[in-house]
Amino acid sequence: MIGFEDVPVSDRTHPNESSETKSLDKRAFYNLLTKTYCLPPFASRGISRDYLFRVHKGEFLRVKTNDLRHFEVELTPEMNKRVGLQNNYFLVRKFKVYLQIHKCPELGFDEYDPPEEAWLYRIIRYVDPTNMMELFEAAVRAEPPYIHGTHNLIQAVHHGRIIASKYFFRLDTIKKDRKMWENLKQLSNNYRAYLCQRMLIDKMEHDLKTAREKSAEYLRQMQDQISKIAFTYSMVENPAIRADMIISGSKDLTDKMRKDIDFNCQL
Repeated sequence: MIGFEDVPVSDRTHPNESSETKSLDKRAFYNLLTKTYCLPPFASRGISRDYLFRVHKGEFLRVKTNDLRHFEVELTPEMNKRVGLQNNYFLVRKFKVYLQIHKCPELGFDEYDPPEEAWLYRIIRYVDPTNMMELFEAAVRAEPPYIHGTHNLIQAVHHGRIIASKYFFRLDTIKKDRKMWENLKQLSNNYRAYLCQRMLIDKMEHDLKTAREKSAEYLRQMQDQISKIAFTYSMVENPAIRADMIISGSKDLTDKMRKDIDFNCQL
């Protein structure tokens, strides 16, 4: 049928695909890539054919499964332990900034439509071994000493927080004050929770904007359909009414004909 495609846009082959992948359907393409790279589950949001193609071409971030497994073997529980409350929207936004600053390939996912959480944490742990994003209890390896002018913004903020922490706890009485330590830990957790909630509000506002746009589009479609159906009905009801009368604004279209068409629209 005219206006319909054989397959959805997300499953259609990319115009620049080679013969190596062009003959593969989306599932087969996914299986081919997962032989080498660690990807989110097939059913995850955002796993489109375009995403798979751009991973295949190296335009989106990709991590070899064997490299990831060898890396994870050496991790201690503290290196894998997550810090504070995070939501996927916040994680993706923060990770995208990290990748951009480090001139890495794009993640390939939007913060408003994030990938599966377990996969995301595994990839972040691998890509950020020094724990610059401060998402884990311990770093896999230490970050080099900070040198002004040679480090990026994330590194500067991270080192600044460490310096501030050392200064704050320079007094032995503060170090030994358990209540102070618990209050500071709670403050840190509340700050992370606050950031996540702000991101959640941003996500909801984005969804609301998208829903309003879709609602307006459906309204336009319905109004167009009402006009077409009412006009077709009017032509059946009164064969003297022709389509070209409306298009050309013909004087043969009488007031009574217009009223009949308007009445049928209301019906």
